[in-house]
Amino acid sequence: MSHICDDFERIDGFHSPLNFEKFEASIRQMISNGLVKGIPVKQPYSIVKYEEKWIECPNGAVWRLVTPDFPFPGVFEKVAIIQENIQ
Repeated sequence: MSHICDDFERIDGFHSPLNFEKFEASIRQMISNGLVKGIPVKQPYSIVKYEEKWIECPNGAVWRLVTPDFPFPGVFEKVAIIQENIQ
């Protein structure tokens, strides 16, 4: 069975603040609609302290959305699940 997460692709940087805001809004809408689940992160996946949100897909895949902070352009990528990072 196909799921919206099957269409996710890595994003290596957002082109503008508006581009990021639109993408983040679409993720929030998916969470509101129950298509994906927000996961509280106790410790960021990266050692760099950028704002980060994780989502879990019904198939168990976990993706992270990292907010841009100039000069870092942000990222959306699939991560390996690190159990101690999930509350």
